[in-house]
Amino acid sequence: MNKFLLILSIAAASLMLSPSVMSANTVNAEIAAKHDVSDAHACPSGIILEVSHDADAPVRFMIYSITGQMVKSIDAAPGEQVTAELPAGYYIVKTTQWSKRLVVK
Repeated sequence: MNKFLLILSIAAASLMLSPSVMSANTVNAEIAAKHDVSDAHACPSGIILEVSHDADAPVRFMIYSITGQMVKSIDAAPGEQVTAELPAGYYIVKTTQWSKRLVVK
């Protein structure tokens, strides 16, 4: 009987904690989405780097080869779109807020 009550109380406690953890994760994702003011995507001639008009300051994009060697570092002002011309290959684009793997074909 004591084991049953112990298991029941643990199950109840875990159910009570789960919604608050899930809502905290949702809030953090929403905050990150609101503050993410830059993006990068591949195009045939290289990588297009964009900074939205909502940005408060320029964003530094660091482009690395798949081996980890920095290929380019580009600063883009709010509202600016820059194309980094690169040969075909796999690249990693990083900012202070995110990183993304891209393939230039």
